[in-house]
Amino acid sequence: MKFLRQNDGNILILSSLSIMIMFGFVGLANDIGMVLWNKGNIQKAADCAAVAASAEMNYAAIDNTTIAAAAKKAAAQNGFTDGHDGVTVTVNNGPMSGPHAGNPQYVEVIVQRAVPTIFLRVFRMDTLSVGARAVSGFGGGQGCVFALGTSGTDIALSGGAIVESTKCQIFDNSSYSKALTVSTGASLSAKQIGIVGGYSANPSSISPTPVTGITAASDPLAYLQEPVVPSSCNGNLNLNGSSNYTLTPGCYSNVSYTGGGSLTFTPGLYIITGNLNLNGSGVVTGNAVTFYITGSVSATNGILKLSAPTSGTHNGILLFQSRSNSTNISFSGGGSSVLEGIFYAPAANLSFTGSNSGAQYYISLVAKSVSFSGQSSLENYSLINGTSPIGAAKLVE
Repeated sequence: MKFLRQNDGNILILSSLSIMIMFGFVGLANDIGMVLWNKGNIQKAADCAAVAASAEMNYAAIDNTTIAAAAKKAAAQNGFTDGHDGVTVTVNNGPMSGPHAGNPQYVEVIVQRAVPTIFLRVFRMDTLSVGARAVSGFGGGQGCVFALGTSGTDIALSGGAIVESTKCQIFDNSSYSKALTVSTGASLSAKQIGIVGGYSANPSSISPTPVTGITAASDPLAYLQEPVVPSSCNGNLNLNGSSNYTLTPGCYSNVSYTGGGSLTFTPGLYIITGNLNLNGSGVVTGNAVTFYITGSVSATNGILKLSAPTSGTHNGILLFQSRSNSTNISFSGGGSSVLEGIFYAPAANLSFTGSNSGAQYYISLVAKSVSFSGQSSLENYSLINGTSPIGAAKLVE
C-alpha cells in the first residue's frame, strides 16, 4: 500500500507538470500565432505604403518629406500608424539595401511593431519586434490613351479608321451615351477600354468589349509644370523650297515648314507662341525634342521622325500644348514616319488623319478628345521608355 501511495504522488506530480507544459505550448502557440498574424498584416501595410510613396514621387518632385507623409498615411489606413501602439514606419528614398540601394527613383518602407507576448514573458520577453519591408518604383503603365473631356464624344473613329493598340489601355471620361464612337467601316482594338458613359459601335468593330460606368481617370500629367515663356522670342520662320534647314532649341513666334528638302530640330525644348506648321513634302526629324505650344499645331508632313527626350525635366514629352489652349491639333505623317513620345493637350482635340499603315507610332495620348481617320497602329510609349511619366507605382522588392 505504501508503494501505491508513492505512485499516486508521482502521478500527481507528472500530471501537474504535463498541464504546465500543455499551457506553455498553448501560450507559445498563441505568441507564434500573434507574430504570424501581425507579420502578414504588416507586410500588406508596407506594400501599400511603398506603392503610395512611389505614386507621390511625380507630384512631390521627389520631396522626401511629402513622400514619407504619403507612405505613413497609407500605412495608417492599413492599421499601422507610425508612433502608436508600438509601430514605427521608416521611409527611405532610395532604399538602404538591396539591388536598388541608394537609387532615389525607388522608395523603401519598413514597418515594425512591438507585439506583446504571453508565454515568452516567463523568459522576460514581454514583446517581440515584427517587421516587414517593401520597395516600390514608378514605371511605365499600360494606359496610353486618356480622353479627359467629360461630355460629348471624346474618342471618335471615322472614315474607315483602323486603330490597333493591343498593348494599350484606353480611358474615356465622357459620361455621354456615345462617348466612344466607332463609325461604320472603322475598327478599334486595344488591351482594355474603359468609359464613364457608353459607346456606339458594331460589336465586331471593337475589341475587347468596353467596360462602361467606370470612375473617371485622372489627368496622369496634372503635376507637369508648364515651361516659362520668355518675354521675347525669335520672329517668324517661313521655311520652304528644297533647302535643308536646322533649328536649335529656343522660343519662336511661328515656325512654318512647307519645303521639299529637310528640317532638323536639334535636341532640346522648343517654345512656339504662335503656330507650328509642318506641312512640307520632305523629311522632318528631331531626336530628344519637346514642343511647347501656346498657339496651334498642324503637322501633315510627308515624313515625320520625332522622338521625345528619355530623361530630364521633359522626359517622354514630345508635344505639350498649354492647358489654357483649346485649339485643335492635327497630325498626319506618311508611311515612313516615326513618332515616339507623349502628346499632351488636356484642353484640345488631337486628330490623327491619313493612312499611316507603315508608320511606327510609340505614343501616348492625353487630350480632351481624340479622333482618328485612316489607319493607325499605336504602341504604348512606355514599351520603349520604362521611365515614361505616364506610369504606375509597382512593387519591385
